[in-house]
Formats: sequence, structure tokens, C-alpha cells
Amino acid sequence: MKRDSSSDAMTFKLEGSSHKRLRLETDDATAAAQPSENEEFTRDQEFWYEDGNVILVAENVGFRVYRGFLAKRSEVLRDLFSVPQPLDGQRVCGCPIVHFSDNPIALRELLDVLLCGKRYMLENDAELDCLSYRIRLAQKYGIGDLLEESIWQLKKHYPTTFSEWTDVQRHYSPRAITAVNLARLTNTPSILPSASYVCCQLPNHDLLDGASLTAQLIYWIEAIC
Repeated sequence: MKRDSSSDAMTFKLEGSSHKRLRLETDDATAAAQPSENEEFTRDQEFWYEDGNVILVAENVGFRVYRGFLAKRSEVLRDLFSVPQPLDGQRVCGCPIVHFSDNPIALRELLDVLLCGKRYMLENDAELDCLSYRIRLAQKYGIGDLLEESIWQLKKHYPTTFSEWTDVQRHYSPRAITAVNLARLTNTPSILPSASYVCCQLPNHDLLDGASLTAQLIYWIEAIC
């Protein structure tokens, strides 16, 4: 009987420790979900995963995502993440901070593609903003499959044959300037004839001003100023 009561007491003690540990872990998880005072950025509403293991900061927006997944898709990010972090390096929620020079809208578009498989829709990108973000960042971070697919989408806007050109819904706007810049960036000269032709149809002030900021990007700039 004494052995049994000792066993019961031991069992009770272990259960009590387990509940205490569970309560502490729950409190830690709740605290991690709340922004801390030392965060010098705003958490992105869409790409902030509580189990993420790296935080990407673009301007003043933080994205908590998965280092291994991004490293698998991008050779540049893989090399970047492999650099040893200093022991006193900045961390938030236990995650290392990696700063990017890109604007948050462009980085969010890239993450939407890589993490959520967002498909490109021609009809939803009148000024080629999303396509431009994809091409520029895919080129910058060595994401070959996304770059190839995005250039193919750009070629659909500016085909090389007259029969294809007549089937395209022509859009005479400064986005043609964006197309020329992307063609030169990616060394895709087949886009230049039709894109340059559209540029020649633009008013002088459009050619002088160039491709203007989109309403979405203007809204973001005003929000942080």
C-alpha cells in the first residue's frame, strides 16, 4: 500500500509538471504572436506564419516565412541563408532578420507565387506591374522557372508575328516602356520591335515621364510617409 501511494504521488507530481510546462509553452506562444517592442517593422498581414523560421524585412514590412522552402526555389537565397549569423545578430521571435532592398509590394508578389502558387492573370495586370515584379525579382534571386514563365507571359503581350499582333488587345500606355526595359534586362530582343512600336504611338509627355508609379504603389508610399 505504501508503494502504491508513493507511486500515486509520483504520478501526480509528473502530471502537475506536465500541466505547468504546457501552460508555460502556451504563454510563450501567445506572447510570440504579439508584436514586441523591439520590432522595427510592421508584420505583413498575409505572410506572417507563426511557425516560420526567418523574417524578411523590406522597407518597414516584415514577412515571417520558411527559410528551407525559399532556399529550395532560389539559389541566391540559399547562399544568403547559408551565411552564418553573428551570435548577437538581431532576432525577433527567435528568427533571424534578413533585410531586402526590394519594396514590400514586389516581395509580397514573389512570396505569393513561391508559397501560394499564385497564377499570373493577364487581364488583372493592365500596366504589367505584377509581371514586372516577378521578372525583376526572379532575375535578381535566380529563380529560373519563374523567370522563364514570366518572360513567356510578356511575349504574349508583345508577339513577334503580325498574325499574333492582330489577335492581341493592344494597350497603348506607358506599360510599353516597362516592356522595353524588361526586354533589355532579360536579354529578350524579340519583344523590342512590337513594344518599341507601341512606344512610338505614345504622347510625348508619356515618353518623357516614363512608366509611372501604379496607384497601389503610390498608396503604399503615402501610407508609410
